[in-house]
Amino acid sequence: MTTRALLGQLGPRRTAPALALASACVGLLVACSGGSSGGGAPAASTSAPVGSSPTTTAPVASAPATLAPVFSQVATLVPSGPLTQLPQGYLAGGGDPVNVPHVLEADRFSDRKASQVPATLRVVAWNVEYGRHSQAVLDQLQSDPELAGADVILLTEVPRHDPESTPPGINLAREAAQLLRMDYVLAPSWYRALEVPGGGEHCSAILSKYPLGNVSHIRLTPAYDHYTSLQRIGGRHALAADLQVGARRLRMTAVHLATRDFGPERALQADEVLGDTSRPGRPSLQLVGGDFNTWNCSPFRWDCTNPLTAESCLRRFFDSGWADGTAGFRSFTQKGLGFFPQRLDWLFVRGLLVVPGRAVPTSAADHLPIFCDVALP
Repeated sequence: MTTRALLGQLGPRRTAPALALASACVGLLVACSGGSSGGGAPAASTSAPVGSSPTTTAPVASAPATLAPVFSQVATLVPSGPLTQLPQGYLAGGGDPVNVPHVLEADRFSDRKASQVPATLRVVAWNVEYGRHSQAVLDQLQSDPELAGADVILLTEVPRHDPESTPPGINLAREAAQLLRMDYVLAPSWYRALEVPGGGEHCSAILSKYPLGNVSHIRLTPAYDHYTSLQRIGGRHALAADLQVGARRLRMTAVHLATRDFGPERALQADEVLGDTSRPGRPSLQLVGGDFNTWNCSPFRWDCTNPLTAESCLRRFFDSGWADGTAGFRSFTQKGLGFFPQRLDWLFVRGLLVVPGRAVPTSAADHLPIFCDVALP
């Protein structure tokens, strides 16, 4: 029996009246949504193995100190130019190359009513390798039995108008949202105008069958100077949004942590992500997933049975009471650097019933997509 069928036994399909949604433009400058402190303080933003039971209840977050904000649904905003919007002379005048002014892209294609609440929600996280095989990514999202029909998809390394993607210039998040009939919001991680002729951006995106709102874009404290070394503008980040599911709000966060460090910088970035999840007014039902860039597999034994707390950024989530959305899966999610695989990608859940998932085989990207199933308590 599949995990989805197993979780489907938790209870009948439930429905609840949809809330009235206020419309608000998501095109916010990062100056309004926050950025890394650059000094090691948490960045600002807007706004366990499986037992005999097939389901695990993730701990419920403590009640927020203030009332939750009104759900503010994102408005359609699809700029024809780059999302990164550098004023004339910005960099020459000493402007911060990491916390750059930018807008977010968003649009709505979902064919599902917010009041329709199935017994299970499938959440997928996938680093799609800059869209080097974009059509294969789209095909697998549409046809793979574990991925097709996903309710939420968290994407990292998503190309937007990048001349080095395949095909060149594709806006992969938008293409996927249209194909899968999902709403989406997209935030730039890297702007490549100085690095690659023709520019282009690498982004993270949240795709959802349910309305998206209350978006946060969190610039994480840099672990490496990509601007000086590569002329790459931007930085590692997290993109978060609330989903309106029936009468409930769920918060989903897509993360992409640092690669060029041995753990402490990723731990700091994890603290910054957790700081956003705990801000007053955040929903108690949350999921954080994406590319954590953890090296939890042993290069000497070709296995991933090291203790999960070997990586300090993972300890941050476990110590904060989050449940592992892929508990029991102890294999790799990335094909490695030509000589051994690694476990880079994770899903963490709080306040939701979860049946842990696993990775899905693919040849469409160097990372494997991972999934889990969750249900409202």
